[in-house]
Amino acid sequence: MIPGLRIVDPASVPITPKLTALHGISNAMVAEAPQFWEIHEQLSTELTGKVLIAYSAEYDARMIRQTCELYKLPPLAAEWLCAMKMYQEHTGNTHRISLADAAAQCRV
Repeated sequence: MIPGLRIVDPASVPITPKLTALHGISNAMVAEAPQFWEIHEQLSTELTGKVLIAYSAEYDARMIRQTCELYKLPPLAAEWLCAMKMYQEHTGNTHRISLADAAAQCRV
């Protein structure tokens, strides 16, 4: 577990083994985690007006938007930037590349 990482159960649906293999978050890890709707107000307050940088930001933004819609909550008012697109522009690589591969190529 990463120090300071907050786990949230986004939609009360089971996490498949395939997804656990992808991001390392299991059903056991979210068993005691708050639901998204429980932390939405605090999250919204903390992120309003902020710039969020995520690898594959379109996916992350869509997942959060859909979770807000699921719970009939207002969307988060933050700007999203995509680190993958920035990496592709920087390297001239037009192919999708994993975060692990991009990090390795940057020696991170």
